[in-house]
Amino acid sequence: MRSLRKIFAALVVMAMGTGPVAAFDLQLEGAQGDLQNALYDASRLAGLAPQNVTSSDQVLAAAKADYAGLLGALQARGHFAAQVRILLDGASADGLYPVDLNEAPQNVRVLIQAGPQFQFGRVEVGPLPAGFALPQGLRAGAAALPDQIETGVQAAIAAWRDAGHIRARAGVPIYTADHRRNVLNIRVPIVPGGAFQVGELSPSTASDVTTPALQAIAGLPTGAALTPQVLSDGQKRLVRSGAFRFVTLSPGAGRGPVLPITANVQDEKPRRIGFGAGFATTDGLNLDGFFLHRNLRGGAERLRLWASLSGVRAHGGIDSTIGARLAKPAFIGSDVTGFAQIEAEQTKDPLAQTHDLSVQGGLQYTPVDKAALQYGGAVQLSRTLRQDALVDRRDWLLSAPIYAQMDRRNGRGVYAAISVEPFVQSSRAGAGLSGQVDLRGLWRFGRRLGLAALAQYTSVIGPDLTQTPARYLVYSGGASTVRGHDYNSLGVITSGVETGGRARILARGELRVDLPGAWGGNVFYDWARVSAQAMPDWDDPFHSGAGIGISYDTGFAPLRLDIATPLAGGDHGVALYLGIGQAF
Repeated sequence: MRSLRKIFAALVVMAMGTGPVAAFDLQLEGAQGDLQNALYDASRLAGLAPQNVTSSDQVLAAAKADYAGLLGALQARGHFAAQVRILLDGASADGLYPVDLNEAPQNVRVLIQAGPQFQFGRVEVGPLPAGFALPQGLRAGAAALPDQIETGVQAAIAAWRDAGHIRARAGVPIYTADHRRNVLNIRVPIVPGGAFQVGELSPSTASDVTTPALQAIAGLPTGAALTPQVLSDGQKRLVRSGAFRFVTLSPGAGRGPVLPITANVQDEKPRRIGFGAGFATTDGLNLDGFFLHRNLRGGAERLRLWASLSGVRAHGGIDSTIGARLAKPAFIGSDVTGFAQIEAEQTKDPLAQTHDLSVQGGLQYTPVDKAALQYGGAVQLSRTLRQDALVDRRDWLLSAPIYAQMDRRNGRGVYAAISVEPFVQSSRAGAGLSGQVDLRGLWRFGRRLGLAALAQYTSVIGPDLTQTPARYLVYSGGASTVRGHDYNSLGVITSGVETGGRARILARGELRVDLPGAWGGNVFYDWARVSAQAMPDWDDPFHSGAGIGISYDTGFAPLRLDIATPLAGGDHGVALYLGIGQAF
C-alpha cells in the first residue's frame, strides 16, 4: 500500500432511542504527522466523538460536511486526486436525507484515498517588478500547496504597490492539473496598473482638526511615489497625535498620475479629566488630578494641567505640585513635537523645605518607523529655594535635560531610558551634570505568572554635596522606592546632618500571579543604596523591604493593596500601601 493511499475511519454508534450516540475512534491508516492531524481537525465526525449526540441528524450533517472539509484539507497539502467516501450503515452519505434515517447509524465508515502529492509544473505569475523573485515554495518541482500560490501572488502584488503601483491586483487565475504526471500548472496574471504619486490630503469626515493641520501631522510627501508604507506612516502619525479615535488613509478617485489622499477620521473627545489617589502608612495620603484638552486651537495641540498633594499627615508637611504643559505636533516636520511647560513644586519633610519653580521649552522626536523609540531635549530655567540643617540653598538654575527611551511594554516586554541634564547654577558651585539610567521589564510565564523588575541608577557629577542643586538630591524610602520604610528615610550624613545624596542605586522585583476572576496577587522585594558621592561604594548606607499584595482589575487600572516590612536598614514594623495602578 502506497504511503497516504488509504485512510479508514471506523465510527461505531449506538442505536437511537433514549441513549446517546457512542463515542468513536478515528483510525487513520497510513497517515503520519501533520497530514493525520489535519484530517482529524477537518473532520466534523471526529468532532462528535467527545460529545453526547442524541440525534441522527447531527451524524448525517457532519458526514455531509466532511466531504468538503476532508477534501479541502487534502488539497491544501497538494493531494488534488483525493477521493472521499462516507458510508452510514453501508449507504453513501451524500445520497441520504434525514427522513432516510429512522435511527442512528449502527456503522459509520469514512474511507479516504489521498492519492499522490502533486508538484508545481509551469509557474507563470507576472509580470513582476524589477528585482523581485517569487518565493522558493512557488517554483517548478516544489510541492503544489495552495497557500504557496496565495503567498507568492500577494507578495508580487505588494512588490508592485511598494513600487508606486498602488492599484496593482491579480487577474483571473488558470490552474491545470496533469493527473498522469501529478503536476499542477498555474498561470496568474498580475495587473500592475499605473504608477501614482501622493496628492493633497483631505478629510472625508468632519473633524475639529483643520485640514492644514491634518496634512502637516500626517507628513505625506506630496509628489513622491504613492505606496502602502507612505499611507501607513501617515496614519501612524495622526493616531499618535492623540486627537483621533481612529484614522484610515486611502487613495482617492482619479486616473493619475497624482492621486488625492482621503482621510477618514473620528475625533476623540476633546476634553478629559482624571484623578488618582493612594494611601500608605509611611507616605501618607496622596491625591492627584489632571485636565487634558486634545485639540486646543484646531492643530491637535495638547494642553495638560495637573496638580497633586502628597504626604498628607505623614511626615510633618504636605508636598504639592501644580503645572501646565502645551504640546504641538508637527512643530518642525511631521515627527517632531514642540512643547512648553511650567511647574511649581513645594516639598516639606522633616529634613528640609524646598520651593521650586521651573519653565521649560523643548522638542520631542519620535521616528514613525520605530515608534517604540523616543528622543527629547529642552532648555529649562528654574528657581530653587531650599532650607535644611546643612545649608540654605537659593539658586537660579539653567539646564538642558536630554533623554532617549525605548518602550516595548504591551502586557510584557522591556522599557529602557537614559537621561542627562547638564546645568549651570548661579552660585559659585558652577556647572555639573545629572543623569539617570532606568531599566524595566515584564515577562510572562504561562497564562497566570509574571515577573516585573526595575533597576535604576541616578547620579550627579560636578559640585560636592553641599553645593548640589536641591532638585537633584536623592533619597529612598516609601511607595515609589523601597516599601516598608518611611518616606525619604534613607539619605546620607554630612557634617552630622542628614540630607539627600548625590547617587542612588534602586532595584525592585515583583512576582505577579493572576488569580481567578479579576483578582491578582504579588510578592515583592525592594532594595536601595544612597551615596554622598557620584559613584556609590559598599560603605554607603542601604536598606531593603519585602511584602505581599493583592489587586483587583477595575477595567481601567488595578486597585492594589500591599503590605510591606523592612528587611534591612530600618526598624521592624508593617506598612500598608493602597493605590491605583501597578507599583512600577
